[in-house]
Amino acid sequence: MLAVNIAHKRSIREVCSKDYNPEQIEKWSDVTYTLDRWTNTVTNECCYVIELDNEIHGVCHSKVHEDNRGEIVGLYLTPEVIGIGVGRQIFEKCMDYIKGFNSKIVFINGTLTAKGCLLYTSPSPRD
Repeated sequence: MLAVNIAHKRSIREVCSKDYNPEQIEKWSDVTYTLDRWTNTVTNECCYVIELDNEIHGVCHSKVHEDNRGEIVGLYLTPEVIGIGVGRQIFEKCMDYIKGFNSKIVFINGTLTAKGCLLYTSPSPRD
């Protein structure tokens, strides 16, 4: 799970740094998820990673809450994979996971860096 933590930190420090001040970046990227946290995520939630040349370069984490609300918890990509479509692919896989629970509401938190990136639109409120 160390590789996922590294990709997470790199995404924040190398991709989001243009939109946030150094103090915000440091506080945000200073989080290191424990093995217990990742074990819970992989066991009880949904997590996809992007692997390139035997290294992790992205992660998308989603879950469905007890009240059946879906949530994209995070989508983090390193500079090496931005713009080649793999972020959208793992995002869609996480959305498919949520749709499997027939969730009608999905929360997606985004950064200033992600603003303007159209990740997901549903053709109708029922989809």
